Amino acid sequence: MIDVVCGVIKNGDKYLITQRGDKMNEGKWEFPGGKVKENEHLYDSIKRELLEELELDVTPIRKITSYTFQDYNLTFILCKPHNISSIKLKEHKNLSWIEKNDFQNYNFLEGDVYFIKKYIF
Repeated sequence: MIDVVCGVIKNGDKYLITQRGDKMNEGKWEFPGGKVKENEHLYDSIKRELLEELELDVTPIRKITSYTFQDYNLTFILCKPHNISSIKLKEHKNLSWIEKNDFQNYNFLEGDVYFIKKYIF
């Protein structure tokens, strides 16, 4: 199993989502994040991943949920963003700030779909 953290980043009523650019998941949308390193605290992991991928500084607020999807242990963490005006895409093709009603218009990774259905709607 691979431990993965996913950042649920809110700015007012909008959520930050990112579009993948890798071959396996080309064009799919997700909550940004990544793999947890060995012995790394989940909050440290989400802070590191968002800095590496988006140059986004966040404060983790709370763990929303964890569940297993295929070979991944996914943990979704609510995060407060600090420097949204200076986000830089380093690994993703695109980003979007969307409202709750917009989620249905995006093709999300399957592992994120369960979270959206259960915790966003």
